[in-house]
Amino acid sequence: MKKPIIPVLIAILLAIGAGVAVYAFARSADERAVAQQQPVPVLVSAALVPAGTTLQAALADGLIEQSVVPQALRPVTALAGVTQSTAALVATADLPAGQVILDGAFAADLPDIAPIDIPDGQLAVSVLLEAPAKVGSFLRPGSSIAVYDTALQRVCGCTESGGQYFTTAGSLTCTVKVGKAVYFTYVGITNTHQMLIGGFYTSPPRSPSNATQVDSYEFRTTGTFTFQDGYTSIGGTFIVVP
Repeated sequence: MKKPIIPVLIAILLAIGAGVAVYAFARSADERAVAQQQPVPVLVSAALVPAGTTLQAALADGLIEQSVVPQALRPVTALAGVTQSTAALVATADLPAGQVILDGAFAADLPDIAPIDIPDGQLAVSVLLEAPAKVGSFLRPGSSIAVYDTALQRVCGCTESGGQYFTTAGSLTCTVKVGKAVYFTYVGITNTHQMLIGGFYTSPPRSPSNATQVDSYEFRTTGTFTFQDGYTSIGGTFIVVP
C-alpha cells in the first residue's frame, strides 16, 4: 500500500523551516554577543582630577586618558572624548583615578555650596553621627537618602516613613513635593557609587576618598522618576507631586 506523499512533503518542509529558524536565531544571538564585546571609546581618569579642573586641561595634563571598554560595559552617559562644547566644563568634585568619566562629573560651574554660618564666639566641631543625623539642619528642606555599599536607606523628608533599608533593585519609593531637593549621603562605603536619576542627572562618582560629599538634585517638574546606583543594582523611584 502506497503512503500518501503530501503529508510526507509537508513534514519535510516543516522540518526544513524549523531548522532554518533555529539557525537564524543562533546566528542573530552570536552577532549580538559579538557586538556587545566590540571596543568603544571612553575617557578614564589616570590620576586624581581636582575639582574645578577643566576637561580640556585634565586631558592635556594626562589626568584623563582616552581608553576603550567593551560595548556591554560602557555606561550610558560615559564621555567618549572632548568636544568643543565640553572642553571648558569643570570637574564638580575631586575624581579619583580609575574612573570612567560620565557627563555628570563635569559642569559649567562648580556647585554653589554655602558655608555653615558660625556665630561669633562659637566653634564648629565634627562628630560621628548615625545616618539620620548626618544631613544636619544647614541643608535646604528636602529628602535624604543614605547610600550604603549594598543598601539604600530612606532617612527623612519623604512622605513615606523614614528609617527603612532597601536592598532590592528599584524597591525604594520616595514621594516629594515639586521644588524640593533630594540629598544622597554616603555612609561607610568601601566601593564606588554614582547616583543616576531618570537618565538626566548623574552625580560625580563617590568613593571612600570623597564619601563626605553630599549630592543633591532639585525636582522642578512633577512626575515619576526612577533612579539607580550606576555601580550596583540598588535604586528606586521618586514620585514628585504638586
